[in-house]
Amino acid sequence: MTTGKKPSTESEFISMTSHDLRTSLTAISWLIDFLKKERLTKQGHKHLDDIGACVDRLNDIVDTLATKKITLH
Repeated sequence: MTTGKKPSTESEFISMTSHDLRTSLTAISWLIDFLKKERLTKQGHKHLDDIGACVDRLNDIVDTLATKKITLH
């Protein structure tokens, strides 16, 4: 976690972790959009599309984790 603050509850941990993950995933998405404007081969564009699909799946996982009650042991 980048905040340096230790979470005091499970829900705070999930909230802080979700925020940190979303920040990183957003940066990756921006870089993908930036690279798509470059002159790339068809294979290069396919790789960017594959990376984008992975980012979307990870965002879905983060959303699921953030919205469900999870007990951490």
